Amino acid sequence: RGEREARVRGLGADRVELYTGPFAWAFGTPQQEARTEEVFASAAAAREVGLGLNAGHDLDRHNLLALRDLPGLRVVGLMTMPPFGDPEAARPHFRALRRLAEAHGLPGLSMGTTDDFEVAIEEGATLVRVGRSIFGERQR
Repeated sequence: RGEREARVRGLGADRVELYTGPFAWAFGTPQQEARTEEVFASAAAAREVGLGLNAGHDLDRHNLLALRDLPGLRVVGLMTMPPFGDPEAARPHFRALRRLAEAHGLPGLSMGTTDDFEVAIEEGATLVRVGRSIFGERQR
């Protein structure tokens, strides 16, 4: 453990994103403890070579708080993708995320896309994803 992190650091990176998917998928199952230990070990290896930490794969309101005290990880916000469709239908989702973030002292709110960013901003978004507005539709 640590070789991969040292190579990343050697490339000039200052942060690494922890792959938290297996932890998130195991949350509430008998495998949770083992997956939590894996995340903590990966974080320790990154810190040993001076890398900061980001996390985000499949974390949600239930499992994120279990990682909140991970040394070196700073949880700064939450993200949501509401159901696609009417921007006003997204408002309750954005509002609920804002309230959840406020309850846990998290300032960052990544919510809103090209289709609903105005509503997201009204509800407190600090980051919106508007790539389609800038680059156009994705080529499939």
